[in-house]
Amino acid sequence: MEARARSKYIRQSPRKVRQIADLVRGKSIPEALNILHFSRKKASKFIEKTVRSAVSNLINSEGGSGVSPEDLFIKEIYV
Repeated sequence: MEARARSKYIRQSPRKVRQIADLVRGKSIPEALNILHFSRKKASKFIEKTVRSAVSNLINSEGGSGVSPEDLFIKEIYV
């Protein structure tokens, strides 16, 4: 199963946001959220919100009721 989330109109340069996105690409959800929560960069707050939204979208979808966030990982993330 896949879930998607999109953030638009972020007032931050793509290069700065991409640096943070590269940190969490391929990581599990708890590990990625931990990295984003303790990062001091402004872009990490936007990405953390988007990752949480994607997890919530999957859990609230019809087929995602038995899915735990610990079993999920970030397949792709791009800026």
